[in-house]
Amino acid sequence: MKTKATKAQKNTAATPTDAPTRKEKRSAADTLRRYRTKYVHTDGYAGLSINNGDKIADALKMCEPERVVRIAEAVLPGVKKGDLAKRYAKLNPGMKRMNSGNRIRAAVKRGTITATAVKRAITSTK
Repeated sequence: MKTKATKAQKNTAATPTDAPTRKEKRSAADTLRRYRTKYVHTDGYAGLSINNGDKIADALKMCEPERVVRIAEAVLPGVKKGDLAKRYAKLNPGMKRMNSGNRIRAAVKRGTITATAVKRAITSTK
């Protein structure tokens, strides 16, 4: 005789063991712990750098923060030249670079832009 799985059993069966369930709170520390194993140590524009090792991180690794902001402004649809620089003016250089890189990465992931367009923007943006 087959028994029906309870709702809780269905949720836990489909959830990876290290991922929080819907009812558990997600903390930044938990997220970092989960992804930290995937980080890659590379040489960056200012020396040693740690990134997630994807194509976008690899393409941007030798770019200074202000340049990454300009690249994001060039490739992101609906973002005008100077918009992100103005928006990120109060942030430190690392945060400017991280936020701009994350916006680029998200747009590539959504399919709004391509990695090839980003690489073109890197070569044309100084």
